[in-house]
Amino acid sequence: MIAPVLPIGATPAYYDARVRLEGSDITLQAVGRPGARPSGMESPPASLRLVGRDDINTLILTVAGFMLWLLAAAAIRVFLNNFWG
Repeated sequence: MIAPVLPIGATPAYYDARVRLEGSDITLQAVGRPGARPSGMESPPASLRLVGRDDINTLILTVAGFMLWLLAAAAIRVFLNNFWG
């Protein structure tokens, strides 16, 4: 029941980071057409390096996900001990 929480939270964070990195929102607003699509935009150059605060955000999401996993494991352990113990 808790397992889908991390991917659900990570998906909007990834999408937001991707839009900010590529500047998609600004480019689409600059086009000025109501039906503008990202397919007509030029992609940014490929980079393996994180920029700005991406490294901190990734670290925060990783630590938060691990903490949630530990909390869920402890809750399941308590539940099972009370149920079968």
